[in-house]
Amino acid sequence: QPAQKSLLPGLTGPALNIVAIGAQANGDAKTLLISSGPDASGFPTGMKAFDVTTNPVSTISLLVNNAYAAVQLTGPDGCQYASMSVAVYKITNADGSCPLAFGGPTLTLNPAVVTPNAVQGSSKSFTATFHYATVPTGTPVLFTITGVNPGFRVANTNASGAATINYVGVNTGVDTIVAMSTVGSSFFTSNPAKVTWATGLHVSSIDLNSSPTGAIAGTPTTLVATLVDISTTPSTPIVGVTVRLSVDSQFCNAITNASGVGSCNLTPSTAGNFTLTASFAGNSQYTPATVSTSFAVTARLALDVDGDGNYDALTDGLLIMRWLTIAGGGSGTFSVTGAVGTNATRITVSDITTYLTALNPMLDVDGNSQFDAKTDGLLIVRYLLGFRGSELISGAVGVNPTRSTAADIEAYLQALAP
Repeated sequence: QPAQKSLLPGLTGPALNIVAIGAQANGDAKTLLISSGPDASGFPTGMKAFDVTTNPVSTISLLVNNAYAAVQLTGPDGCQYASMSVAVYKITNADGSCPLAFGGPTLTLNPAVVTPNAVQGSSKSFTATFHYATVPTGTPVLFTITGVNPGFRVANTNASGAATINYVGVNTGVDTIVAMSTVGSSFFTSNPAKVTWATGLHVSSIDLNSSPTGAIAGTPTTLVATLVDISTTPSTPIVGVTVRLSVDSQFCNAITNASGVGSCNLTPSTAGNFTLTASFAGNSQYTPATVSTSFAVTARLALDVDGDGNYDALTDGLLIMRWLTIAGGGSGTFSVTGAVGTNATRITVSDITTYLTALNPMLDVDGNSQFDAKTDGLLIVRYLLGFRGSELISGAVGVNPTRSTAADIEAYLQALAP
């Protein structure tokens, strides 16, 4: 019978430099040791071990770097011997023992060495692959990173038994990555991989921690983002750059101040649940950055709590003060007695409680995420009594407000009491 042949995709090598190790159930080899030819620059690319039980064939490890052999043989001692015109290499396990340990279950991490060096601010991927083992899809693999960018990553295996992470080099220097996983009662540790990060762009980080995450339709709201350089220790503000803040299709641009904080006003036009996004495009010094969070825009309600068509400090204002007092931890129960207008359409405790519950998110007049009768309630009553300017806000603005000027607070309350 004529000999049969089948192609192993992705594997090439000069004649006489392939060694087959191990045997599968059908008699095929498990592992091939191949000396790869020179790269485009003429430099040798090393001798590698390949797992031919996978489809496609995958690299197990790099045996020898920057070397090339025309002929490889297995010696009587179980070691590999590889020759080229200037040297003969003896290849052993890391501890010097022979034969080479292939064919048992292993976890390998590639690339073992990132070449050329990665650039700070860019990202690199590393893939851990199980060989000669049946691993359930979704098996978690822990990647530990030690060096200048220490940390941990977790990724789950795909159907081929491979798990991949991607991370950004924030700092310059060397990182070593090792993958670990437990399958059944067996614990696997991969070979170490190394990446050297050369000087590049500093990495920026942006957050929305100081920004409101909701607004009233038709009412101006101040959006806030903070931008910092995390390639310094400690992180430092990025000053004088443009940050775009957007809700749905609307956006405004902010310039960061000395603290890296940028803020701008936006008036959402439509009620609904949207996404608030802050983005920095990056520049010649810093990488781009973006962050998003949910943003709820509530349909505009009015301070006409009793529904009589009027905005009255002695009825609507009083009801709001009572509501905020109870909501703020005051004693007693909510009462509407003596605080409902003559032509009110909401007159019962139930009706008014339902209305104030819906209105409550808008009662934070100074925008400090607190609902306080002594500040927010007082501002509302003063506004309904006709106070404006400094008389409106004097002694009535809470701690850490996002609306603190008379103009901002008047504009906010005008939208609630048109």
